[in-house]
Amino acid sequence: FAWLKSEKYLSPSNEPYQTYIDRGYFTFKPTKTQHNGHYRYTTRITPRGKVWLGCRLLVYFEQNGAI
Repeated sequence: FAWLKSEKYLSPSNEPYQTYIDRGYFTFKPTKTQHNGHYRYTTRITPRGKVWLGCRLLVYFEQNGAI
């Protein structure tokens, strides 16, 4: 999550930015129960997002000399 936040794919509250939701990389689901009167949301990655994220990680590691 720290890397996703540093690369600006997730907001500081672990919510995906709308751009990446619109592209089909993430979904953002509310929980079934309320906590202190508010719903909590869970960030989930889609199958398309897994492929995209794998490519982004490869590029990142190649640029930083880790691979």
